[in-house]
Amino acid sequence: MPTTASRLAHRLNTENHHADCGALSVRVGSDGAQLTVAVSGELDISTAEKLERELRVTEAMVAQDVVIDLSGLSFLDSTGLAAVLTGVRRLEGASKSVSVRRGDGYASEVLGIAGLESVLRFID
Repeated sequence: MPTTASRLAHRLNTENHHADCGALSVRVGSDGAQLTVAVSGELDISTAEKLERELRVTEAMVAQDVVIDLSGLSFLDSTGLAAVLTGVRRLEGASKSVSVRRGDGYASEVLGIAGLESVLRFID
């Protein structure tokens, strides 16, 4: 019997998905070969769990290439940063190739200060 996560992953493999959690919005879209997780709003202690849940769902999806797009973030704290890092590790553990799009806004600034260039693969 399929698990809830596998049923949701199947649904997400065939259509785009959008989840809104207060000040955080997560859009998951797939073109078949690549999955994009677009995050916008505020990623902090009160919203990080939502991103973690969405990234866990992507583990079971068919697409092997995942882009986590943080360019829409207006705020990113250490808890949000930890959620991104945990998600990347989990996805890589599920044999996914993961890239992070910083953009040129707030997230880019925080990621630069955190010195994650040697830990994350950035595509911008």
